[in-house]
Amino acid sequence: MFIQTDAPVNPGNSGGPLVNVDGELVGINTFIVTESGGSQGLGFAIPSTIVAVAYPHLKKYGYAHRGAIGVDLQSITPELAEGLKLSRRRGVIVSDVLPGGPADAAGVRVADIVLSVNGKLIDGLPSFLLELYTRVGGEQLKLAMLRGADRLVLDVPVIDVPNEMDQLADLVHPDTDIIEELGVLGLEIDERVSSLLPHVRMAPA
Repeated sequence: MFIQTDAPVNPGNSGGPLVNVDGELVGINTFIVTESGGSQGLGFAIPSTIVAVAYPHLKKYGYAHRGAIGVDLQSITPELAEGLKLSRRRGVIVSDVLPGGPADAAGVRVADIVLSVNGKLIDGLPSFLLELYTRVGGEQLKLAMLRGADRLVLDVPVIDVPNEMDQLADLVHPDTDIIEELGVLGLEIDERVSSLLPHVRMAPA
């Protein structure tokens, strides 16, 4: 999910800020579409709302936690709406529900159409995923749904998707921060650790 911009972004600018006319950060420049190797006025940036969620995770865990509610979704197209006789020709529809998952327990069903999430209108899959991926385990999504002719609102808890890195973190000894089976010392890199280890350099994001 990216912000498309016509700002002059060239090779080497990746990782730099994308700001609006008020000087506010709106994204981190990531890549460009080019045939010549230089700016052609088509660049893409990671939205700042996603960066604000991902950065603390990357700093603490080394990877970004991703929220889930246990559903598969797809955008509604005119062809899909015609084939399924849907009342709406755009939006997001539930194509599958994980048995026993958060959405299943909350009452979400296959063929439910998502109208809004936490009060924000959903016009396609990207807008839904933005709302989901900026949430962490323990939070909730308030889904306004259309089921046939009925409208309903369901509170669905968000869970963190398991990651193999968590299994390694569980091996760290609470007193020594050592993964005994591997003989690895694990430390969170911060200003204090940086001052103790001169070869570790802190750089701005």
